[in-house]
Amino acid sequence: MLRIVSLYLAFTQEIAAVSSFLDRLSIKHRLYCGTLFGLSMLILIGITSFYSLETTRSTVEDVFASRVQTLNQIGQLRVQLEQLQVAEKSTIIQADNFNLAKQMLARWEQISVQLLSDTQALIDSKGQVDANYISLLEKIKAAIVQYRNELRPLLTDVQNGLLLATEAGANAEEKRLAIEAAQQALAQSISLAEKDMDQGRSNIEQQAASMKAVMAMIVGLSIIIMLPITVLMVKSITQSLHQARQIAQRIAAGDLAHDVRSP
Repeated sequence: MLRIVSLYLAFTQEIAAVSSFLDRLSIKHRLYCGTLFGLSMLILIGITSFYSLETTRSTVEDVFASRVQTLNQIGQLRVQLEQLQVAEKSTIIQADNFNLAKQMLARWEQISVQLLSDTQALIDSKGQVDANYISLLEKIKAAIVQYRNELRPLLTDVQNGLLLATEAGANAEEKRLAIEAAQQALAQSISLAEKDMDQGRSNIEQQAASMKAVMAMIVGLSIIIMLPITVLMVKSITQSLHQARQIAQRIAAGDLAHDVRSP
C-alpha cells in the first residue's frame, strides 16, 4: 500500500513538473511537443511491429525450410521403399518371362540405387546437428544395403530362370527382416519430423503471443503517458487563450496598464 502511495505521489510530481514545463512554452512550441511525442509513440509501435513480423517470418522460414522439407524428403524415401518392394515382387512374378523379369530387375536396381543415394544426401544435409535423424537414417541405409545384398542374387536367379516364382517368393519372404527394419526406421523418422513440426508451430504461437503482449503493453503505456500530457497541454493552451482573450478585452476597453507577455 505504501509503495502504491509513493508511486502515486511520484507520478503527480512528474505531472506537475510537466505542467510547469508546458506553461513556460509558447502555444506553438506546446503543439510541436505534442506532435513530436505522438509521432515518437507511433514510431515506437511501428518498430516493435516490424521486429515482431521479422521474428515471426524468420521462425516460419526455419519451419518450412528445415522441418517441412525434412518431412517431405523422408516421405519420398518411404514411397521409394514401397516402389522397391513392388519392383521385387514384379520381378518374381515374371520368373517365366526372361525379358520382363530382366526389365523388372533393372527397375529394382535403379530404385534401390536411387534410394541409397537420396538417403545419403539427406544424411549429408543434416550434418552433425540432428543426431537423432542421422542415427535413424544410418539405420535405413544399412538396412537397404543388407536388403540389396541378400535379394540381388535371388532376383538374378529368377531372371535367369533358375528359380520358379513360388520358390523365389518363399525365399524372398525369409529375407524381409532388413526391409522391415528400414520401414520401422522410416516410421520413426516421420514421427520425429512430425514432432519437430509441432514444436515449430508451438514456437510460432509463443512468439505471436509474446509479441501481442509487448504491443499491448506499449499501446497501454502510450495511452497512460499521452492521456495526462494531452489533458495538460489542452488545459494550458486553453488557459493561454483565455488570458489572451481577457487581455484583448482590456485593451479594447482602453485598459493599457497590464504588461503583455509574448506567447
